[in-house]
Amino acid sequence: MFCPACGLKEDRLVQFCRACGADLRAVRDSLEQKETPDPSLAAAREELTRAIASKIKDGQWWQVGALSPEVEKLFESPRERRERLRRQDEERRLSRLRAGTNTAAAGLGLVILFGLLWVLDERAVLLMGPSALVFFIGLGLIVNGLFFTLPREPRRDKAGQRRQIPPDVSTSELDAPRGELPDASAFVPASVTEQTTQHLHAAPLKPPRRG
Repeated sequence: MFCPACGLKEDRLVQFCRACGADLRAVRDSLEQKETPDPSLAAAREELTRAIASKIKDGQWWQVGALSPEVEKLFESPRERRERLRRQDEERRLSRLRAGTNTAAAGLGLVILFGLLWVLDERAVLLMGPSALVFFIGLGLIVNGLFFTLPREPRRDKAGQRRQIPPDVSTSELDAPRGELPDASAFVPASVTEQTTQHLHAAPLKPPRRG
C-alpha cells in the first residue's frame, strides 16, 4: 500500500503515514472492499444461464455458440471490460483511417483521370467537381480518425505516479538549490548567552587600594 499524499510504501497495518501523517484508513478500506456486482448485471447473468441451460436440456447445442459473446461480456471483470472497450475504440479509429485513405485515394485518382481526359474532351471538366468532393470526404474521414476518435485511456494510479520521499528527508531539503550553502548568520544560537560576550566592552582595571 502506498500513501496517497507522499507516495511512501507502507507494509504495516498503521492508521497514519510515518512520513507525512496522512490518514491511511480510507485507502485500506478501499483496497479491502471487494467489487460488488450490479443487481441488474447479476439478474442478466442468471437469466442468460437459465437460457443456456434450457437450450442444452432441449438438445439445441448449435444455438449455445451464438450466446457465447454475450456470456463473455456478462462475466468479464471491470479491467477486461475496459480493455475490450479500448480495443473497440482502436478498431473504430483504424477503420475510419482506412476508409478515409481509400476514399481520398479514389477521389484523387478520379481528379487526375478526368484532368487528363479534359485535354481530349472539355466536357470532362464537369466530372472533376464530384471527384474533388470525394477526395475531400476522404480527407475528412482521415482527420476524424486522427484527431477526434481517440481510444479510452486506462485509469492511472495517482499514488503510484508520485515520487517516493524517504521518511528522513523533508521537502524543504529537496526544494533547496544544489551548491548553495546556508548563511551562518541566519541561525539562532542554541543558548541565550552564547556569542554575546563579544559585544561587551572590556572595563579598565583599577589599581588596588592600599590600607
